[in-house]
Amino acid sequence: MEPQNMDEQSSKNEKKKAAGLDLEEVKLKRDPSNLRQFVIGLTSSFLGVILGISLALYVLPNLALFQRSPLGQHITDTANHSAFEAANSALSSMSKKLAALENQKIIQAESQDVPEMSVQEIVSQYKASVVTVVAKVKDSDKKSGTKNFIGTGFILNGEGMIATNHHVIEDALYISVITSEGLEIAAKELNSDADTDLAILKLSERIKLPGIVTMGNSDLMKVGEPVVAIGSPVSRKFAGTVTSGIISGKDREMLIDGTKIKYLQTDAAINEGNSGGPLFNAKGEVIGINSAKMTEDVQGIGFAIPINVLKNKLNILSKPPLYMGITAKDLSPEAYKALKINHGVVIIEVAAGSPAAKAGVKNGDIILKMGRHDISSTGQMNEVKEQYSVADKVTLRILRGTETLEISFRLAYRP
Repeated sequence: MEPQNMDEQSSKNEKKKAAGLDLEEVKLKRDPSNLRQFVIGLTSSFLGVILGISLALYVLPNLALFQRSPLGQHITDTANHSAFEAANSALSSMSKKLAALENQKIIQAESQDVPEMSVQEIVSQYKASVVTVVAKVKDSDKKSGTKNFIGTGFILNGEGMIATNHHVIEDALYISVITSEGLEIAAKELNSDADTDLAILKLSERIKLPGIVTMGNSDLMKVGEPVVAIGSPVSRKFAGTVTSGIISGKDREMLIDGTKIKYLQTDAAINEGNSGGPLFNAKGEVIGINSAKMTEDVQGIGFAIPINVLKNKLNILSKPPLYMGITAKDLSPEAYKALKINHGVVIIEVAAGSPAAKAGVKNGDIILKMGRHDISSTGQMNEVKEQYSVADKVTLRILRGTETLEISFRLAYRP
């Protein structure tokens, strides 16, 4: 046979073999028994994966041996931390919503349709909402003695919150409230603000409240409008004293006892003991908080804190103050220059056992930043702090010597 014929024959044989193989593959594909085996294999593999996942998720974590292992402990710690963060976030959100709802109850909407009332009608309707505040303080004239400081307050809501002046209850060892009916009840300071001379008290027990005030809008008051003051001037014996007059001036910026506020000026008689009491407009709405008189020698000039100042601070003052456990003071321009910084406050005391102390904050540390805010004064620091809620994590950027640190801890309520 010639070589060319041999090549042709060989090529034909190869084609037959290839065709035979293709036929075998077709037979395999069409054979039901092979398809069944393929499906069974695939199903077995799938069930194996499911079983493995189930063991990893449900069985393995419950085994004591796994729980004691480093991996098991890490998973448990991570889960607990995540649950704690989620709970704190939910609690913080709920607290803010409850505070907002409570303040909506206290701050009642002003109505232009409320008719004007006579002095007698105002006294008849709202005198019961005014209380005498008795603060027991140390007597500086005696080494071991106390004395009572008398002021006035007014009931804000059905929860027993009472507004008064900060200076009325400042440094009080014990506080009590006497209602218009003569019932004396223990009270505690819920929160206060020396800068605005405002404080909120909370009755220590639940009673049937004799009355609740309605708050107005001090921005709407005009010079010459009539006003009525109710309070306890001089002594508790004069509780419920009523005086009347007009708004003599607005935005009177005065520095009284170290506090500078834009006051409402009135010629209604305001005496010691009236501090913290309400100043009503002709509609029976509280538009001011009586705070001070000019001097002993000047008559007919008294001052009241505009009620809008309280309304703007109520969300903060209606709950206990947030607590870091530090006392700080402002730095002088000379100190800034020496430290080569342009902002910051210096810590002069860290309370033992406080959140800041536990986190490692020390006396002499310079707070440069709280969260994302640069800190330039203690007043600003407190304002930034009040933007947080209890259990929120706060991070301080601190200058300690030449080293800059970041220290984080969770805020608590003041103990």
